[in-house]
Amino acid sequence: MAAVLIASMASPGLAGDYVYFGEMRQTLSASQGLFVLPVAGLIGGVAGGCFSRLMLSAGRTPFRPVARLRSRRFCSPGYAA
Repeated sequence: MAAVLIASMASPGLAGDYVYFGEMRQTLSASQGLFVLPVAGLIGGVAGGCFSRLMLSAGRTPFRPVARLRSRRFCSPGYAA
């Protein structure tokens, strides 16, 4: 993690100040932002909850190849990730 932090601080020094995705000229007003932020938070929260539920349910799968791999100490899917 420290290497990523150092690289992200060193790259503007080497390449100069640049905008990776181009200039953004669009903005949201305060009222639009107050509407968009909770909606984005709700959608992100539901998506994160679904992902967490999926990952937890993967630990109890009846699928034999995955269960067999999980029973081996050094071949579990966690080490592959």
